[in-house]
Amino acid sequence: NSLLQATVRVRCLLVRGPRSETVSAGSGSVLGRYAAAGGEYVIMTNAHVVKPKEGTADYDCDIVFGAGYRYDATVLRRVLAGDFDFAFLKLGLPLAEPADVISYEELGVGFCEVTDVAPDDLVPILSYPGFVGPDKAVSEGVITDIFDGPIYEASAFIDLGSSGGVALSNKKHCALGMPTWKG
Repeated sequence: NSLLQATVRVRCLLVRGPRSETVSAGSGSVLGRYAAAGGEYVIMTNAHVVKPKEGTADYDCDIVFGAGYRYDATVLRRVLAGDFDFAFLKLGLPLAEPADVISYEELGVGFCEVTDVAPDDLVPILSYPGFVGPDKAVSEGVITDIFDGPIYEASAFIDLGSSGGVALSNKKHCALGMPTWKG
């Protein structure tokens, strides 16, 4: 349950019309507080989730915790090239009532080494498929293959909105990486 508190929804406004808005949305992980971000919390997600407003180079993103606590976010870095698809955002001010923020670092969850993982290992994925949750935020499967990169293929369910979440190793209690695409 505490790991779900460190898994968020990322939402970037693309176009706002008179009666509707278009957004790019996915999931993200609260990594921890970092000096390079002014001591604020940093969220990691996929770069294809974080897009600028239509016709500009400006980002209008926010972070949604659990049942709907929203925070402003600033894009620190976005890399979408070749096999790289990641972005880091700095958590800003709450847009309404603040949430209790907790990070993977504070929970003692670090990153796995490729030697920590093998085919048939159990892998839960924490994300928000369809941008709903938190009741649908956990999917379990097994590692089915490991490719150079390392890129892990798993049988766990992911869908639109899962991008940017976190895949965990049950065996080593560490973060494998981000669900990035379904295929």
